[in-house]
Amino acid sequence: MRALQQTADELMAAQDVSFLEMVTDDPVLDLPREVINSLPSFAYQDNLVLPLDLPGCRTEEVVEPYAREWSGACVAEVLPGDESVLLRVTIRTDLVPAPAAEILATGMLRFLEAGPEAVSDTR
Repeated sequence: MRALQQTADELMAAQDVSFLEMVTDDPVLDLPREVINSLPSFAYQDNLVLPLDLPGCRTEEVVEPYAREWSGACVAEVLPGDESVLLRVTIRTDLVPAPAAEILATGMLRFLEAGPEAVSDTR
């Protein structure tokens, strides 16, 4: 888990576009929101989501109404925790076949487990 967190931290430090610019109108790339939403992207949000402790349950935050309005077909999120990292893959099954989630999750996990050195080699 430490290697995953280190990879995510180094990616955050080397980001080309801030998270805020990824989720708002994009003055950096000067492209319409519809175009930005259709591009593959890796967005890492570095705020902590505090867990809601309910005995016997696993919970996660779903922000409404935005959770249902995402126009992208696939989303992979890396969410930091206190001592772990959550990789969450979401797909719109009306746009993408269900097995795509597993393919995307496997690829993202491989990418994160490779560590910061592998990321540096691709630049």
